[in-house]
Amino acid sequence: MNIPDEEIYNPCPRPNPAKSVSSVATGCEDLPKCSTDKTLPEEYRFNVRRWRLEPGYIKPRELFYGFGVDIQDFIDYHQRHQLPRPH
Repeated sequence: MNIPDEEIYNPCPRPNPAKSVSSVATGCEDLPKCSTDKTLPEEYRFNVRRWRLEPGYIKPRELFYGFGVDIQDFIDYHQRHQLPRPH
């Protein structure tokens, strides 16, 4: 795809999240005991000392997180930082 230099920063169409249906958890209300604090609750913290000393210690369940970005976010970043055009 060959885009002229003057068109590289044209905005991309963004999808309307209200119209999309997703099976992924959409917010805190979908998770048990979800907190907005900056520290994890005790039941999610891994205790290395107990793991080494107690044979029956069960590790907490894993948490996964990510950032929702689309191509327009990358284009905006590229433009804001005046990066050279990619190959």
